[in-house]
Amino acid sequence: MKPQTLYNAKDVITKNGGPLPISLSCVYAGIRNGSIPSVTIGTRKLIPSWYIEELLNKKSIA
Repeated sequence: MKPQTLYNAKDVITKNGGPLPISLSCVYAGIRNGSIPSVTIGTRKLIPSWYIEELLNKKSIA
């Protein structure tokens, strides 16, 4: 079983070299409304790597 990787919101946006072509405020809005899954550790909201991989796979199929 491979360890799960978690990313902070700034790491997943394209502006910072990440795969998601959306703004940081959209990432936080998605986390707040539940459309982007997240894990809370302390006060940090972290996005699981499986979700990023799932989005990238859907994008490559479409």
